[in-house]
Amino acid sequence: MSVGYFIFDLSNNLTEERNKTNMRHLLKKYESEILIKVNEYLTLSKVYKYMLFKNDSFISKNDFTSISKNLIEKNRVIKSLQLAPNGTVKYAYPEKGNENVYIDLFTDKKRRGDAIYARDNRVSIMSEPLELFQGGIGLIIRTPIFVGKDFNTFWGFSIIILKVNDFLNTLSLSELCDGGYNYKLSVIQKNSNNKIVISESSPDDLVNAVEHEFSVLNQHWLISVGSPGKWINELEYTYKTYILVFFVFALSLITYMFYRLLIKKKKCMNCLMLIH
Repeated sequence: MSVGYFIFDLSNNLTEERNKTNMRHLLKKYESEILIKVNEYLTLSKVYKYMLFKNDSFISKNDFTSISKNLIEKNRVIKSLQLAPNGTVKYAYPEKGNENVYIDLFTDKKRRGDAIYARDNRVSIMSEPLELFQGGIGLIIRTPIFVGKDFNTFWGFSIIILKVNDFLNTLSLSELCDGGYNYKLSVIQKNSNNKIVISESSPDDLVNAVEHEFSVLNQHWLISVGSPGKWINELEYTYKTYILVFFVFALSLITYMFYRLLIKKKKCMNCLMLIH
């Protein structure tokens, strides 16, 4: 019987590991989906860079407003678009609700680190979820712009602010729930490594979770998925249980028959000894 239980347990462990591996591959799909969405918004911000290149490092407020209005009307995820020459926000669209955004990014405590990193490394960077001056929580993408003959002169930043909930609604994470899984999507804080959960199927802790960490514009994100059934399909588990019961029953029957055979053989041997 112990052999049957050993095989049953080994089979379940192998199935669990296989299903976990399959889930890790699946989570890469969600990583790709997030990166594609983010890159779409990043590409939009490059239109300002083109305007600056075309107009000798100058963009008027009217041009900025016209471009920004068109971009926002076609993208409900975008909350605000901004330009920050030398790191100080000068233009913001829409103007209403953005009265308090005209700050120096290099002196603001919450934004200074990202601004310096983006400028010095010449890379776009996404913030962790921040409480916005406009109200609510947003994700901020800052892209440094360099101008001049060799593009070595720092001009400032183009900035896109995304509405977190609307952005999350464009993703297909709900498919995990349809499959019977629970998930949490988190952003990992740079200084503390604390996880800020931005989307979850349930507030409960995940059981036996599979995790996949990836980078979104120099910000670390984490998808965690838990399975209530120890990563084994209920039907498959039931099927294996039936096989185990049958195996134990068959082994018990064979053992009983073998025992009866030994008893019968022993009786025959005793009879032969009496005859002689």
